[in-house]
Amino acid sequence: VSYFTSLSRQQEFEGNSKKVIPLFSITYFLAIFFSIVSCLRFDCVRNKAWVATFGVLSAGLAVLSAFGMLLYCGMPFAMTVANAPFLILGIGVDDMFIMISCWQQTKVHDSVADRLAETYKEAAVSITITTLTDVLAFYIGIMTPFRSVQSFCLYTGTAVLFCYLYNITFFGAFLALNGKREKGNRHWLTCMKVEQDCPAGRSKGYSMCCVGGAYDADTGCEKEQPVYMFFKRYYGPFLTNTWTKVFVVLLYGGYLASSIYGCLQMQEGIDLRNLAYDGSYVVNYYDDEDAYFSEYGPRTINITTPIKEKNMLNELREDVKNCVVPVLVYHPAFIYFDQYVVIVSNTIQNIAVATAVMLVIALLLIPNPLCSLWVTFAIGSVIVGVAGFMSFWNVNLDSISMINLVICIGFSVDFSAHISYAFVSNSKRDVNEKAVDALYTLGYPIVQGAVSTILGVVVLAAAESYIFRTFFKIMFLVILFGAVHGLTFLPVFLTFFGVCSKTGEVTSKKQSDVKDNESRNCIDGADHKESRYALTFTNHGLEQDDRAGPAAVDGRDVAISNAFGHPVTTSSHSLKREPYKQKASEMHADGHLDPDCS
Repeated sequence: VSYFTSLSRQQEFEGNSKKVIPLFSITYFLAIFFSIVSCLRFDCVRNKAWVATFGVLSAGLAVLSAFGMLLYCGMPFAMTVANAPFLILGIGVDDMFIMISCWQQTKVHDSVADRLAETYKEAAVSITITTLTDVLAFYIGIMTPFRSVQSFCLYTGTAVLFCYLYNITFFGAFLALNGKREKGNRHWLTCMKVEQDCPAGRSKGYSMCCVGGAYDADTGCEKEQPVYMFFKRYYGPFLTNTWTKVFVVLLYGGYLASSIYGCLQMQEGIDLRNLAYDGSYVVNYYDDEDAYFSEYGPRTINITTPIKEKNMLNELREDVKNCVVPVLVYHPAFIYFDQYVVIVSNTIQNIAVATAVMLVIALLLIPNPLCSLWVTFAIGSVIVGVAGFMSFWNVNLDSISMINLVICIGFSVDFSAHISYAFVSNSKRDVNEKAVDALYTLGYPIVQGAVSTILGVVVLAAAESYIFRTFFKIMFLVILFGAVHGLTFLPVFLTFFGVCSKTGEVTSKKQSDVKDNESRNCIDGADHKESRYALTFTNHGLEQDDRAGPAAVDGRDVAISNAFGHPVTTSSHSLKREPYKQKASEMHADGHLDPDCS
């Protein structure tokens, strides 16, 4: 016997959240474990296990603060909000990895205040961009008429904001305390001072446990991790190879074609049995109803698809408009059928508005309009991919998947914004080198952030609820496609446009060739040997044309290269300070300017 009451659907729907609560502890354990493993070092001073632990704790405090504040203010807590803690954990850990990466690139002998300032200088912009885009994407979702979507977006957007505040205050403060410990060359666990050099005759185990504080003597920074060098020496050069670029473009074409095809196959509607958890008596009732009463019995017409349900509802409402006696068309299931009328238009509206807002933010915070357009392009590309591939994964367009598409807008900009900003802010002239440096700086943090976010939601794949499984599926697609765009597609596309850089830093190949020819014509004698050098001034905000030197060179960086492109180190203080008088001049091997070449 299958049974059902008028309250069954609502009670079973609300019971979904109780089924997922036990998964919270598993999620946070996985996040802490992954973060600690990622931040472990064989150096007992440079080890950042405690930093990783407090980074995860920072995300947890953000969830408690946001939820506590909104519940105190009386905001309704919909069942869909139970997804938010998993999401916030991934966002917080992602920002933590970015800050740790920037900290490791500071000088170890600088003061803690200077190291933290340098960390904020590099990381704060990227974190601010992603936070703004995430928060605005969620707050834009509040415009939807669905209460469950409104509640989810309000709670999650506020939690993201708290996560940002905790990262730049609570986590930043702990990073400073950890910096003081490193400054005193103290052990990461006992906080006791340790030796920097291993005494003679001691074992390797003693060296790992009781000796630490090593750093790179050439750069003055912490020693680079092997995975960073993988991006610099192997992955970056491989990705910027001409044939690899051709393959990436073809791969993107296949991805885009598949995504568009999937979008055309997308179905609307939600199966009402999916509102209850697996094994609920409601599921058995709906199964029996479809099996034995779909063509006769309680139903008078055969309504089996979302399109038919929407049309039936609209026809009934049109029919009762002409009745003399006021008639109300109602059925408990009609509250779900109503979403079919506006789900497509509202989804498109939210995506369009949020994408436009993302473009404005990118234009304001990324110092190049073309790169801002590339970030917006990445957003659209990821959204199309997620929408297309979720239809391949049997996920329909409904209020639940609509929530996740709103999430997609915020997350799709995260990785692309990090890479684009790193590319734009790089001072190198060659676009391939800029792409390699961007991957070297942020490649591993992006991988860490992607893996940590997936770990934050992977337990939902085992949830006994369609709602939470759908959340996992779409989040997995968002993170996967976002990471692929940030690590593969976007770096290649950025190299196609050399003007996507700081103003005054990049010149075209033609201009470079002209300058090289002018400097070579200035060499006295016909023998162009490597003992002859051409002097090129790097423009650091100084007005300069093709034939004049900089207005002042004292204290400025001066790039010296010979006629064959090999760099030569020199000091700008040794150059004569004659504004607008010197042309690109020739310098002999003895390091002096040729007075005849003026």
